[in-house]
Amino acid sequence: MVTLRADVDVLKCNSNINFHERHLSTLSNNELAAWEQLIIFDGITIQILESEPGSFANFRGFDRSLLPALWLSTGFRLGSRILVYAPPNSVELHAYLKLKYLIEQHLQRIIRIEILYEHLNGNLIELIQLFEDKPEQYKTLCEEIAQQTPKDLYPKYHIDMLKRNMEVITKDVQQSFVFPYDMTELHRRELQKYSDRLSLPDISNNDKAQHHFFLKSKGFTDLPRLIAVSVDDSLIDTYEEYTNVIKRRNIYQTINSPRNIEIFAQAIIEAINQLKHRFNLPAFVKLDSSGAGGWSSMSPSVHPTIYDFEKDQQERLVYLQQYIRATITDELLPQMAVVEELIEPEKRPGDIDADYTVCGFVLSGTFFPTSINLCGTENGAYV
Repeated sequence: MVTLRADVDVLKCNSNINFHERHLSTLSNNELAAWEQLIIFDGITIQILESEPGSFANFRGFDRSLLPALWLSTGFRLGSRILVYAPPNSVELHAYLKLKYLIEQHLQRIIRIEILYEHLNGNLIELIQLFEDKPEQYKTLCEEIAQQTPKDLYPKYHIDMLKRNMEVITKDVQQSFVFPYDMTELHRRELQKYSDRLSLPDISNNDKAQHHFFLKSKGFTDLPRLIAVSVDDSLIDTYEEYTNVIKRRNIYQTINSPRNIEIFAQAIIEAINQLKHRFNLPAFVKLDSSGAGGWSSMSPSVHPTIYDFEKDQQERLVYLQQYIRATITDELLPQMAVVEELIEPEKRPGDIDADYTVCGFVLSGTFFPTSINLCGTENGAYV
């Protein structure tokens, strides 16, 4: 089985909480050990499409769910099945299978993985077998997909794909663990009637402010300084303050109106000022504390105006208001932003700023890390 490890040194936090290795099979003899296969939704592009539609073409199959599936598949008796919207290109799949072979040689056993693609004609195609047996046909398929637009990719795509092909995907399998890129209420609601054969992780929460203040409340001390900014202009520095603001939140305060934008922007500028004047720290703004990918990040190198204390505060405020209006086009503003201590990233070859991401899932309130990845960043967004 897979050994998952959460290490204090890796997370670079000091805490009085003890972390230790746990095998998946030790969590529950009747539940986790009974999972026979892993079903992964290759759904990162859906997250990006909702905020940055133009970024779809930049995502490669090799960088999505294939690598995590390779590590995780070793812990399931029947391996994994990855549901994809589009096949990875031939070069990437060749490199992936080469890595898979090397790991199999090291483990001295086969890693069972299927990459499933649903053709427009409704046929379910296993891409690895097609690539190995009929490479020219696979190349033709990729070329066909490249001519299509992502208009058919929608939040329920992988859910509907699984439901349409449920009998095939779960044939001769008593229990499968479904691992979406981002577990949501939509997944739970749509798949709950299949609970006799599918298990799901807890609904995820990507709220950076909540995570920060919760860790802080539990004794983590080696954390960057962070101030959360609510749309009601509250500046938050503790977990108790955070929970109180969440309890009293008012939907009308999040309506994307000029007045609410002004209130939100004023509070963000004040938080930047506090980091400077109270703690003598440079700041980095993330307009939405929820989510990943960096679309709401405001890098000082790109938006120096709001961080420049030599400029008039009104000029900084006007700039931020204009940027919020141009960037956030939804009917509602984010409920909370974060203004955090600017940490200079490591430099990787090619002068690329680098960040580390810890990935995993939550089950019955416990977080199980599955990988720690080095990600390139550009202006605070992953590349």
